[in-house]
Amino acid sequence: MKKLMTIGLLVLGFSGTAQAGLMIEPYLGYASGSQKIETIIGDEEWSVTGTVLGARIGYQFVLPWVALDYAMSMGDLKAEGKGTTADTDFAMSSLGVVVGVDLPIVRVFGGYGFNNTIKDDDDKVEGTYTKLGVGFTALPFVSLNLEYIMNDYTKINGDSLGAGVDKVGGNMMLFSVSLPLDL
Repeated sequence: MKKLMTIGLLVLGFSGTAQAGLMIEPYLGYASGSQKIETIIGDEEWSVTGTVLGARIGYQFVLPWVALDYAMSMGDLKAEGKGTTADTDFAMSSLGVVVGVDLPIVRVFGGYGFNNTIKDDDDKVEGTYTKLGVGFTALPFVSLNLEYIMNDYTKINGDSLGAGVDKVGGNMMLFSVSLPLDL
């Protein structure tokens, strides 16, 4: 009887995730966080907020999935530090790889971005990111996702970080609504 109950719970719990095929997942979200430039003459911190439009395209195995993740964003960039303040618009784009697992009510995923760019009126900063995310999938057709994104930038205006610049990076939170489609 105990074995029968265990098998029944496993069948009920994982029957919805036992699928394989092409995965397409468009998403729309809102990001908020800060980016920081650390230099020998002082630090400059950016407050970043904006809407994010993206998509994941990949393959769903029986339990895990792997996808390319592309996102673009436009929003407000407020900088403070070095005795000045600035308020400007920015454009951001990123491309990376994400690996995740869909469980009965929750999905968990992580990723690495090999192309991460943020531009404002004056500068273009390039680098990489890592992300960790969790999604709530109990609603029909959609997933409510929360992602923690850690940015690490290595180039400013096409040049490697030079003398006097110690570090450029920061963290963001992204709340998004996605439509995971298995084809």
